[in-house]
Amino acid sequence: MEDRDWHTLHVRRARGESLSNSEQRIYEQGLTQRESEESFVVDLTVLLNLRESLNALEARKRQLGEQYENLSHQIEQIEQTLDEKTRRAIASVA
Repeated sequence: MEDRDWHTLHVRRARGESLSNSEQRIYEQGLTQRESEESFVVDLTVLLNLRESLNALEARKRQLGEQYENLSHQIEQIEQTLDEKTRRAIASVA
């Protein structure tokens, strides 16, 4: 069905005009189609937004992993400069 044909039926119905059984069936089929298309667009938008959020989280996860590794390395370097007694004291607290 052409969009303009459905639109004509839609306008007639909105004005309160009666539609024949076949026109009503065509109108309802067109309405169902449009609603499913709108639902698909909304679902696709939601999906794209979710993927974008996931990508941002993955990038953040990589950054945090790198920061973790850097801090761990710094801690190891500092701990190597400490005497045994201090290392044991710190280990019991950590």
